[in-house]
Amino acid sequence: FLMIRRPPRSTQSRSSAASDVYKRQIPDGSPALLELGDRFQSVGMCDAAVNAYARAGDVKKGIDCCVLLNQWNLAVDLAEKHNFPQIESLLSMYANHLLEKRKKLEAVELYRKANRNTEAARLLSSIGADLVAKDANPLTVKKMFVMAALEVDMYKKRLFDASMTGTGVNTTKTLDT
Repeated sequence: FLMIRRPPRSTQSRSSAASDVYKRQIPDGSPALLELGDRFQSVGMCDAAVNAYARAGDVKKGIDCCVLLNQWNLAVDLAEKHNFPQIESLLSMYANHLLEKRKKLEAVELYRKANRNTEAARLLSSIGADLVAKDANPLTVKKMFVMAALEVDMYKKRLFDASMTGTGVNTTKTLDT
């Protein structure tokens, strides 16, 4: 009879071990990294896929992977780090698509994942105002406005942290609206 031996609990997970193997054995710029990135993407391992694409020299494919796997915060960070202005228009298009389908909460979630707190706060306030007009449950209305206020607070914290560390925060979009 066949005995299957369990690995000790201290060992790494299978996906982490595979990720470590490719980091050690595949040189930067290798086409094999693109294939590996595609495979990581197909199983939903966004961070590993982005790392593989970046090592292969294809940051655009890494951003596309983030968008596909709905990792908007990582997509925006990558785009800003590598000066890809197209991410803003893609983010706006997707948010508009959600709003056209009357999926305001999904749009709020998208903005939150992309660290666009002011847009999320604006939408939450709009939802709260709509609920007030519909005579909805006061507790639900209050939650929407409190969540909007928390988004504004998160934006202020991010801005304060950026000013303390000396890194800039992309506020152009926010200030123009």
